Amino acid sequence: MAPKAPSGLAPGGRALWRAVVAPHELRPDHLRILTDCCFEVDLIDALRDALKGAPKTVRGSQGQEVIHPLISELRMHRATLNTLLRALQLADSDTSAVDASRSARESAIGLARARWDRKGA
Repeated sequence: MAPKAPSGLAPGGRALWRAVVAPHELRPDHLRILTDCCFEVDLIDALRDALKGAPKTVRGSQGQEVIHPLISELRMHRATLNTLLRALQLADSDTSAVDASRSARESAIGLARARWDRKGA
């Protein structure tokens, strides 16, 4: 039976949780990484939503035009999510069952990455 998603996840985080845990049995340390991934997804979604309709540049402290600070935050959290997702790619023994599991996990992670990349800022 797949572990229950952590409380407090928004739809994006819950979707990632389901996509990863449904076909796999994850160790406790990987469940922790997956939890962090899911909350990062939710944060990325919230930042992206906050940027909808917002100008891409704002006035800086000296009156100069600078990139909107949320764009930098969004980029940083996407990099963090990428790092966390890579950490879920486990180094297992090379049996056919593990190889099939790794392929399924990589597919789920790839689908999740594609979904988040498609949403864009």
